[in-house]
Amino acid sequence: MEKGNNISVIRVYEQSFVELLYDIGFFGESEELIVKKRDPNVINLPEEVYGFRFFDRTIAEILRNENGKRKNEKLFGEKRNYSKTYLIGRVYTLKEVKEQMPDKKALIYNMEVNNADEVVKTRTGRFILFDKLEDILWKEE
Repeated sequence: MEKGNNISVIRVYEQSFVELLYDIGFFGESEELIVKKRDPNVINLPEEVYGFRFFDRTIAEILRNENGKRKNEKLFGEKRNYSKTYLIGRVYTLKEVKEQMPDKKALIYNMEVNNADEVVKTRTGRFILFDKLEDILWKEE
């Protein structure tokens, strides 16, 4: 540290966030928002959101004194303690996809090679492999 510079920790705390999953672009986008509690029923979901998940972070508020100038900063720790992913859509089995959407050959192929029994067709039209251990069908649309 340079002479005349010092850092003071003001406080350290845990904070919960929600990560909103958007169907924008080729890979999709996400947005992270601070939440008071990890309750899916109080999250305001824009129509472009097909799913969301919660996570926690440690936040440190510091005061940096650089050559007599004081600056407040927040430092964010690693994301951890992820919830399951809440998906909004409808679940289809491989059999249903083959019967109802035989033209979705790439989807059928991906399901077969990944040994996926089910997919979710999200409210935005995207198909996502459904993993009962990692995902929750939160709202069916």
